[in-house]
Amino acid sequence: MPAEILPLFPVHRPVRLLAPAKVNLFLDILDRRADGYHNLDAVNVSVDFFDEIELQMNEDGIIAVECNVPEIPTNDDNHLVRAAKVILQGSRWGVSMRLLKRIPVGGGLGGGTSDAAALIRYLARAFNLSERTLIRKSLSVGSDVPYSLIGGNARVTGRGEVVQRLHGLPPLRLALLDPLGSHETGAVYGRLPPSSDRRHPPADLFVEAWRNGDFELLGLQMFNAFQEVVFELEPRLARLREELLNQGCLGACLTGTGSHLVGLLGPGQSPCEEWSWSVSDTRIRTVNTLESDFPGWFQRV
Repeated sequence: MPAEILPLFPVHRPVRLLAPAKVNLFLDILDRRADGYHNLDAVNVSVDFFDEIELQMNEDGIIAVECNVPEIPTNDDNHLVRAAKVILQGSRWGVSMRLLKRIPVGGGLGGGTSDAAALIRYLARAFNLSERTLIRKSLSVGSDVPYSLIGGNARVTGRGEVVQRLHGLPPLRLALLDPLGSHETGAVYGRLPPSSDRRHPPADLFVEAWRNGDFELLGLQMFNAFQEVVFELEPRLARLREELLNQGCLGACLTGTGSHLVGLLGPGQSPCEEWSWSVSDTRIRTVNTLESDFPGWFQRV
């Protein structure tokens, strides 16, 4: 029989978790690994744009999720369900969850993996699980989950399981652009040229510019290895990136495989809600980077 998980404090009271969106400010895709995944070199940030998860633990072993978005699956295809099963397997515990989905699906913002990570972080603290155990277990839920477990400013390598916290960096304000509409990412990896035929700008220079507060250089060093391929498939996204630059962003790039774009706002630059933004069929918002353990991520209801 698997060992029983014993909670350190009562977990029967309902709680609310905030799961922040993830933004790639730098994303390089390197060689293909023997396991079929690609190595990457990325600089990720968490921003103050959240999904909310209300949950109630139970001792019946029942794992269930409801969502305000009907298109979101509530079976084992849901990241929350998979995460709960990975952590609670072998115990008597279950969890009922209500997901308030705000982070768009398929937008390159890691909403599903951030949801899973927020749940795993809570369960880890409730049941006193080690970080090493969490990283190993969370990787089976999704390659981005190890980063989202730690969150904040981080350098991510390997297939996503090697996460290095980046301390002492000034906070950033970003313009997050949602182009709305459908977006197809399935063919993007297959369209990437071989690693040896692509440029690989140094992530070290990006981090150094950020650490020095050189925001102009930081904007110039923003990079996404998928961008050229995605822009060929969807030229509208290339035009939207130019719009961000025309509005005064110091740099702009795709996040993930898209569809969202992110622009770097300079110190003193007005928030994008004050821009004369007249591009139809888009939504734009100002977001701020978050520390790893930002206040309020966990709340008793």
